[in-house]
Amino acid sequence: MRVPVVTARTRYLMIDQGGAQLALPWSAVLRVLMAPADEIERAARAHDAPLLLPLVPLSGSAAERPLVLLASGLLRGLFAVDRLIWRLTAEPHATREPGPAGLERAVRTQEGDVYWVVEPARLLAPLPLPPLIDVATERERIEDSIMARVFLTRMLDARGFETVGAAGAADGQRELARGGWALVCADVELPDVRGGEWLRTLAGRVTGETPVVALVRDRHDRDLAAAAGISRMLRKPFDESELIGLLAQLPGRAGSDG
Repeated sequence: MRVPVVTARTRYLMIDQGGAQLALPWSAVLRVLMAPADEIERAARAHDAPLLLPLVPLSGSAAERPLVLLASGLLRGLFAVDRLIWRLTAEPHATREPGPAGLERAVRTQEGDVYWVVEPARLLAPLPLPPLIDVATERERIEDSIMARVFLTRMLDARGFETVGAAGAADGQRELARGGWALVCADVELPDVRGGEWLRTLAGRVTGETPVVALVRDRHDRDLAAAAGISRMLRKPFDESELIGLLAQLPGRAGSDG
């Protein structure tokens, strides 16, 4: 099976907010969901993510609004929009005029449509940093896991997988309940659970032909994964050739040159 791989362009989630065409870097998008217009704040509390101020006032009234869960570093928040356009690749577009809300960088799709790039760090900058255990090695480990997830998502996207990120065990439980996954990748350390607890939960819940891959960094992580009954592992930092070899062993992927 051949899967087109786009290398010259960057992938964005294109949105409409108050009539402005905006582009959110796909690497910062954890999840997209819909919520009744009068329950947006409740959705923000349910995902433990503050509601971000819109760059352009939302237009009119709608029964439902799309919400984009964004992350930058250790921060995350929900961004309400009027309309989801599509996930598209685009290239830089030179322009002399500033965009809406003072945006300066624009991109153009293959179809010629121009969108203004929204930097997630700008939206999330006003938020306070979440509390962390005040140990340097713990902080580095959490940041390492976030960056690893971003790189792994990019590599899987390039090989034809539709990926969904889970910021913690609670998000992961909700996503697992949806079912129909071709692959489940699990980090040993998550912000809301430690050690092998999450891996043991996965090993007990994910059944059938859905393979589970543990994302490990050292021998301690490998031991935790093995104790949980997970034999497939991917070492951080991720090596592309190692990922390709692992994917080739998955059910239904034999002979794929994806």
